[in-house]
Amino acid sequence: MRILRLINSKKKRYSYIDLLSLAGLVLLLINPHYAYQDGFLLSFSVSFLLYISSYLIKRQSQFVRKYVRFLLIQLFLLPISISYSNGIHLFNPIFTFLLLPFIEVFA
Repeated sequence: MRILRLINSKKKRYSYIDLLSLAGLVLLLINPHYAYQDGFLLSFSVSFLLYISSYLIKRQSQFVRKYVRFLLIQLFLLPISISYSNGIHLFNPIFTFLLLPFIEVFA
């Protein structure tokens, strides 16, 4: 991602979607089997969802935005998680909701 930021800091400015797509395409050119790995799919889908959600929830407070994004990500990733693990992990959203403030402090 840092290389993509350097590319973006040159003369022409690229949108976040362009850079995200470029990163995905470069990774798929390096190893086409990344398309079948859950980490690749989850990370790029969450990055895309975070980008889109930033436009949907601009006017709310930072606290509300944080937890609305959390709910959107959990709802978006639920079908993907079910297909990979063949079940629903009930404690995952609860632990994520409780640990989200601590993770943001250390990130």
